[in-house]
Amino acid sequence: MTKGSFCISATQDSIALEHDNRDYNPQNADKSLRSRNITIKSTEDYKSAYNDLFRDSVIAHNTKQKRNDRKKSFDYYSEIENGKGKEKPLYEYVIQIGNSDDLGVTDKDFDYDKWVDLKKNFKFKTASKYVNEHLNKDPRREELKRILTDVMSGLEEKYPKFHFFTIQAHDDEPGGTLHYHIAFSPIADGYINGMPVRNSLTKALSQMGFKTDKEGYAIQKWQNDLKNSIENAMVQAGYERQYMNNTEKHLSVFQFKLKTENEKLSSENSALESDNKLLQEKYESLLSESQSLLSVVNMVSKRKSEIEQREEKLNERERSLDKLESKLKDFADELNEKEENLNKLKHSLNALKEELQEKRHKTSGKPSNQNRRNFQSKPTVADKPKSGKAVRRIPDISNIEGSQNDFEIGY
Repeated sequence: MTKGSFCISATQDSIALEHDNRDYNPQNADKSLRSRNITIKSTEDYKSAYNDLFRDSVIAHNTKQKRNDRKKSFDYYSEIENGKGKEKPLYEYVIQIGNSDDLGVTDKDFDYDKWVDLKKNFKFKTASKYVNEHLNKDPRREELKRILTDVMSGLEEKYPKFHFFTIQAHDDEPGGTLHYHIAFSPIADGYINGMPVRNSLTKALSQMGFKTDKEGYAIQKWQNDLKNSIENAMVQAGYERQYMNNTEKHLSVFQFKLKTENEKLSSENSALESDNKLLQEKYESLLSESQSLLSVVNMVSKRKSEIEQREEKLNERERSLDKLESKLKDFADELNEKEENLNKLKHSLNALKEELQEKRHKTSGKPSNQNRRNFQSKPTVADKPKSGKAVRRIPDISNIEGSQNDFEIGY
């Protein structure tokens, strides 16, 4: 008894290095689920790795050229990307088992719009919690994830003419399905003229046994071979492959060409939709970042205004201090002038004191009759004796004595 029937898809996609490597968190992914992703192989810089891959072939070509204008640039990536031919430097495909209805990341009760609204309102933790509450618990999902991973791990050995730059699984997109991104460059060799090893999808496929004929295009045969490898692994584990849109097993050449052309247009349309989705994710991511930056700018502007106000207050205080310093200087000059005047007065007083002391010493001995007469004062009424005769007295100058401090003025 089979465990279940699931479809297998291999769709061409646009090159999205940043998306594949999760250099940013896409809007359709939840960061809390990133640990569920698987990386078998990754490359940080496709262009540099691509040019290194073909460097020896470019050197071999240039060595044979005598004219510099016939030599090739080591930027072989840009030459192929900008060339007029149909070749592309890289091809990317998305490989998955099942779809969101049976092997989705989240269960059937998960409301994708609710999750998106939570993120738009910056409730990221609540959004992540909501996702984790609605993860798909079907045990078959984990088993098929291991089966797909085993097949993807053998791609480099199975398809040696494809150099794989990326083999990575994304299992972090709520509402989506586990899928692998594979990006590769076709490497064809055996050329006699020009570069011995070149980028050629047609020849690389041919050298691996996939050729375009009435049964189909080479690239479709490769896709079918890859899906058959996945189917074989599923069958061995007890699963069946569900075929989609396969009602006509035998088609005419015209019908086959029409069908394949429609499939090609559908693939290109899917690639364009993927490009548009990627651009929308980047736009929303940049919009979110710009809002955050705007918030930071407003905060910085506010802080700058506060600093300018503080600087103005400091400048005002500095001007006030300058005025006060000028006043203090004037006051100090005035004090110095007064001190100088006081010193002069002190000097004059000291000189007067010395003069008085000298006079005191001169008068301390007995004066001569002449001097005595000179110092005698006229008698007052109180000095006259009862006999009526006046008595001459020498003035008392003893009160002139004193210490030096008697003539000093404090200031």
